[in-house]
Amino acid sequence: MASSSKFKILACDGGGIRGLITAVILECLEQKLDQPLKSYFDLFAGTSTGSIIACAIARGIPTSQLRQFYMEKGISIFPDMDPIFWWNNLIEKIKKGDPSLPLFPSEGLESVLQEVNIFDQDPFGSLPPTIVVSYDTYNRTAVVFKSNQPEFKHIPIWEVCRCSSAAPTAFAGYILTEEKYIASLEKDPQHSIISNPLPIKLPPEIKGVPLIDGGVVANNPTLCAIAECIKMGRKGEIAEPVSLDNILVASFGTGQLENRITPADAQTWGALDWLSITKGIPLLDVFSDGSADSVDYIATQLIDGGYDRYQPLVPANKKISTFQADPKNLENLVAVANEFLARKDVDDQLNRLATAISS
Repeated sequence: MASSSKFKILACDGGGIRGLITAVILECLEQKLDQPLKSYFDLFAGTSTGSIIACAIARGIPTSQLRQFYMEKGISIFPDMDPIFWWNNLIEKIKKGDPSLPLFPSEGLESVLQEVNIFDQDPFGSLPPTIVVSYDTYNRTAVVFKSNQPEFKHIPIWEVCRCSSAAPTAFAGYILTEEKYIASLEKDPQHSIISNPLPIKLPPEIKGVPLIDGGVVANNPTLCAIAECIKMGRKGEIAEPVSLDNILVASFGTGQLENRITPADAQTWGALDWLSITKGIPLLDVFSDGSADSVDYIATQLIDGGYDRYQPLVPANKKISTFQADPKNLENLVAVANEFLARKDVDDQLNRLATAISS
């Protein structure tokens, strides 16, 4: 373990371009330390945009570079979209009976993840213990990628992050066809299943598994990470046994949105309202933020003082969107993070965390 006293976990939530908030906060934490963040944690966990952050930290990428990644490459992932064009395009598709294309092309996301200074083609197994959450739509079961497990080791890091970041409606699902992973499923169909009583099957039309955003399972991956570290201790994969009393989780959210859905909206909105890009795709925000909040409550009850959560409140007047990377949205995201970091109680909390993970 990074220290003999506590098993230290870094957990990063999903939240689209709001991952920039996490990157800015982590940069502040890293500036309080003598070494890269990678050196201070025993396990890294991430969901969706948080999977990119967790894997980048585990790979040793500086947080300043991670911040730059969101600032410069965000527009490649979430290209600017004219709302009028979007609505007109959707209406035309509805007329033709085919309104169901994803909002964004996947090529931008896949391209930036494969850049040499991000993940290149490095295998997931090259990382220290790292878990990433996704969801198998064909077998209707959660998938938790684990860098120290043989069936996941050969999958490129970028593909693991792509699977976890395939937010429904925003991006197309990803078909994972990596040969060694598929071979492991064919050899042992029950292996790595989370809660599905049925053996894993492959679709008859393709030798691959369709995977979507891990936020539909656990937008805050903390509980998955806690379960994993206890399992690692039980199986002797780490030097010392792990209990809930000697776990420290540093959990980073992507901002708690204050945008309120009024009683009238909740009663009258239909599919087009809940999925409207002009409203920021509220359905995805509600599902992912609600999922993270429930994990937040459970983790607090489980490990109490060992759960260190960082989640800025995003005021409604900031007009922040999860799926837009225009300069104004990026500016607002950085402002939210900086205002959060300017608070004395938050600075004190980060100082205590820096001391705890250094000891």
